[in-house]
Amino acid sequence: MDRVKKLLSVLLIISAALAASCEISDSDDEFYRIKVLGYLGNFDGQYSVDGEALVSLSGTVDPTNANYYIFELDLNSPESVWIQVNGTATCASVTVNVYEGTDVVVSEYDSATDTSGSGTYDDLALVIVDYDFSSTTTE
Repeated sequence: MDRVKKLLSVLLIISAALAASCEISDSDDEFYRIKVLGYLGNFDGQYSVDGEALVSLSGTVDPTNANYYIFELDLNSPESVWIQVNGTATCASVTVNVYEGTDVVVSEYDSATDTSGSGTYDDLALVIVDYDFSSTTTE
């Protein structure tokens, strides 16, 4: 009898875990994220969600590829986002992606230019994104 109770308990726990995982996958459409990538150098900038106060951002070295710097921010059902990212003198390019669910709804890119040939960029990468989720427009 104890064996049956243990088996039923284990089955109940597994069922609860499966039910919870279904709930998580059902909410994928409610998932929002900002992802910024800098190639060969870091970046800094700022962002605002729903017109709130500006918040500073900067990248950290991507643990899977040291050529990239990365910044990621998950959002809770935003109406709009505004992002400005500036590459540093060693940053070859900057990409800003905004996700709604698994879809990339905005992808903006800019590359830097080394006009002097010195190995550092004097015309820095700059990306500005102004996105309204309700009207799906990008400025």
